[in-house]
Amino acid sequence: MSSRAPLPGFLYVDARPTRLGDTLFRRRDVRPVLLRFPRLLGHRPPDYLERTAHLPSFDVDTALPLRSQAARFRAFARERGLDVRYFCNPSEPLQEPAHHFARLLSLPALTRVQAGWLRDKLRMKKRLRGAGFRVAEHAPVREAGDVAAFALRHGWPVVVKRTDGYACVDTARLDDPAALAGLSLSPGRSWMVEAFVEGREYGCCALVRNGRVLGTYLSYLPASPLDASNGAINANISVPRPPADFPVNTGRLVQGIVDAMQIAEGYFHMEFFLAPDGACTVGEVALRLAGCELPADHSLANGFDIYDALIDIHAGMAPRLHYTRSRCVGDLLLPYRPGLVTHVTPLAELLDCEGVIGGEVSVTRGDILPHHHGSHLCTGFVHVEGDSAPQVEARMRAVLERYQLGVAAA
Repeated sequence: MSSRAPLPGFLYVDARPTRLGDTLFRRRDVRPVLLRFPRLLGHRPPDYLERTAHLPSFDVDTALPLRSQAARFRAFARERGLDVRYFCNPSEPLQEPAHHFARLLSLPALTRVQAGWLRDKLRMKKRLRGAGFRVAEHAPVREAGDVAAFALRHGWPVVVKRTDGYACVDTARLDDPAALAGLSLSPGRSWMVEAFVEGREYGCCALVRNGRVLGTYLSYLPASPLDASNGAINANISVPRPPADFPVNTGRLVQGIVDAMQIAEGYFHMEFFLAPDGACTVGEVALRLAGCELPADHSLANGFDIYDALIDIHAGMAPRLHYTRSRCVGDLLLPYRPGLVTHVTPLAELLDCEGVIGGEVSVTRGDILPHHHGSHLCTGFVHVEGDSAPQVEARMRAVLERYQLGVAAA
């Protein structure tokens, strides 16, 4: 009587709870193995740690050479009979160390150069421009004087950001020279400035396998992430059927960038800007799960499971992209304000709003919300459906009128 062969191991970078992780943990054709970097990104809710306690997990000590940690992982896998063949990193901040670790294990991963293209915004934009894509004028900066000199050449406003930033953390729009007085560039970080791009911002996600774009998923943004981080409506709306006169062929655009970045597989995410004359300026690109609830928007809008499809791709299988719906669905992030929560509208009330099909309110009375800044900050979310992006946006604004978050000084 022969013993059953062990399931192939799927090494998953476990930075935070995600729908992708939950989908992976339910799969029965692979064995999830959690890879954690506690010194770099260590916070996980206690209930999540309890839910994943049955899964093999490995903590990388980044205070030591990664090569020694890879050797320690191999011993860890041997002791547990793990045959790790696949790798997936959904985290932007962990892009470079995670892929470096995977390369040391001879798993499919980005090269060091590719990780730089997809993580360092200066190298990214140089690569995109070299491949023929329009990008905003930009330059590295170290101090306010560098920003002033750039603005003298290219005009105001400008945007200052970290070259390795994400979610608009440490990102600021400066409208005139007076704004330089409040600018502080930490010397321990790498900074850049770029010309402000006029026009409507859009998002686009894609699934890639064997270097080929299998499907693209356009998203309309009621406000830019930078404006959202400063108090504007914070939302994405997945649009399965772009308007007939939409000037960008998203499949062609994404395939060109995938070719330029030499991407083999994974979840591709980008933003681009459309000027009134239809000119397209590429913003930033990434190879990792899109933030917030955007992947779920694409699933709900098109009637398929984008998370299962991505796991299939990383496990060497062709995903079944069978779309059963065609509607607009967006995620509205509920407003965030620092302080002691004194009142919050319950989810049940929001579910009564027209078009709301699900969601989560993640704070309760008595919680203390710290002072932070970024486009990912929220006190929950709702998914909203509709026949068009304008209809979904109008319904989202009605939800914002209903939602009340009371805070007091903590």
